[in-house]
Amino acid sequence: MDFESILAFLLKKEVIITLVVIFLFTVFLLIKRKGKIKRLRKTLADYEIKYNSIKSVPLSFKLNKAVALAKVDESIIDTINEYKDQFDHIHVNLKEITSMLTDMEDHIISGNLKKADLNAIDLSGMIERAFGEVNKLDTSLDLSLQQEVMQRDKINQFKEQFRELKNIINQNPEIFEFTSEKINKDVKRIENAFSEFEELMYVSDFNKANDVMVQLDNDINDLKILLEDLPELLKMAKGIVPQLIDKVSQTYSLCKQKGLYLQHLDVARNIELITETLKQDLSQLRLGNTNEVQKDLEEYQTRLTQLINQIEREDSAHNELYELKTSMFDLVDKTNDTLDYVGKLYVKASDRYGFENIEDTLNEYQVKINELGKIKSKLNKLVEENTVPASTILISLKEFEQEITELSNKVNELRSQLDSIRKDEERAKKQLLKLYLIVNEIQVKIRKHRLPEISDQYEGDLRKANEYLKTLTNLLNEDLLNNNLLSSTLQEAIDFIYLLYNNVNNLVGMALMVENTIVFGNKYRSTYPEVDSELIRAELNFRNGEYTQALSIAMNAIERLNLEGYQQQIKENAISE
Repeated sequence: MDFESILAFLLKKEVIITLVVIFLFTVFLLIKRKGKIKRLRKTLADYEIKYNSIKSVPLSFKLNKAVALAKVDESIIDTINEYKDQFDHIHVNLKEITSMLTDMEDHIISGNLKKADLNAIDLSGMIERAFGEVNKLDTSLDLSLQQEVMQRDKINQFKEQFRELKNIINQNPEIFEFTSEKINKDVKRIENAFSEFEELMYVSDFNKANDVMVQLDNDINDLKILLEDLPELLKMAKGIVPQLIDKVSQTYSLCKQKGLYLQHLDVARNIELITETLKQDLSQLRLGNTNEVQKDLEEYQTRLTQLINQIEREDSAHNELYELKTSMFDLVDKTNDTLDYVGKLYVKASDRYGFENIEDTLNEYQVKINELGKIKSKLNKLVEENTVPASTILISLKEFEQEITELSNKVNELRSQLDSIRKDEERAKKQLLKLYLIVNEIQVKIRKHRLPEISDQYEGDLRKANEYLKTLTNLLNEDLLNNNLLSSTLQEAIDFIYLLYNNVNNLVGMALMVENTIVFGNKYRSTYPEVDSELIRAELNFRNGEYTQALSIAMNAIERLNLEGYQQQIKENAISE
């Protein structure tokens, strides 16, 4: 068949369709094969990832630790042997998985996709089983090595605490310089303990490692306490306590210069003892012994503060003592003088005023003042000798103050009672003299103004006033004065006579007003007959003692004249006269 025949055959429609179908089928097969290869390669990559994750589990490292642990702990040997068998089995399986992964890759490369597919199916099951076996063994080993894990966690905490403590030391070198030798020794010991721990953990001697951890815990805690307590203790030992010693010395010296008795406080010996023991405490601080030192420093601070307070209290007591001594000793003298005065006054008062019998009371007070006088002398001697603390004397002096104040109040009360009666008599005499003057003035006013009918109206009142004066004079002239009767009679007389005095003043004032009004109206009598007749009526009323009616008639008569400012003119006319 020639070329043209072949060409003609190929150009036939049926042949072309057939060829196209064959080509498309071939392309489809090629695409499908390529997709399968891609899927197999992805599956292979996934298997390799899972395989590598299984291989990454540090079974051999953990098993070696478990084997080392079994050497020091025979109770777990059988369990560890089982773990070794499991590990060997896992190791064999992993080798087989490695081989199958290699074969699968070779089949994919060579194009033997069917075998590669079968390998993928086998690998899926083997990897899942291996993954479960590895996890199971890993969990079992972790349980066996749990002590190590716990110890590792704990030791990491210790390391973190230790780093923080070293930072504190490095950041405050000036504070910890004083105890640097002790601190450096502790730091070095802790660092060596960490190294020893790692060595023991490396050989899986967990029990000894635990002993080291216990010691580390104690050492780190001791160092922490030292670093926490040392700054405050140094502040107290180098600052607060020495300053308190200086203050005690200064206060003590000043008070001694003032002459205070302070021997009972034994200040010098206390300062010497505290100063000496403080040196020992500083030496102990340098060695890092803080417990006993803290107690000592707190005791020093308390003792020195007490000494300062005691010295200042003695100083305050000394000042108060001298002030109180002066006032109380003066009060003794004043009370004694008052008691003498009361005794003399009583002799007169008992006869004149009928005062109750108080001789026993006066004798009792005299005995008491004599006793207090002796106590005063003793207290004064104690103060002058300066052999007893001022605070002690002050207590006795305050008791003395209470007694003398109480006695002084009682004596003064007696004096007040006697003086009150005498003053009442003196007051009555002065008031009686005033009343005499007032009654006399009343009589003078009546006579001076020649008031008609005045004697008829006020004669009885004047007679009663004079009777009051006579009665009061008689009461005052009696040998035994009745003070109650005198006081009540005097008050009645004062009320009555002053009322009479006011009434007479009002009456005189009214009469003068009538007279002045009539005198003013006399100017208009000749001009106004009606005024003349009204003023005659007013004069008649005036002579009859009807002053209010007379004033009313006279004022009405003048008002009818419609004089501007007549009232002021009447007043001026009265003044001019």
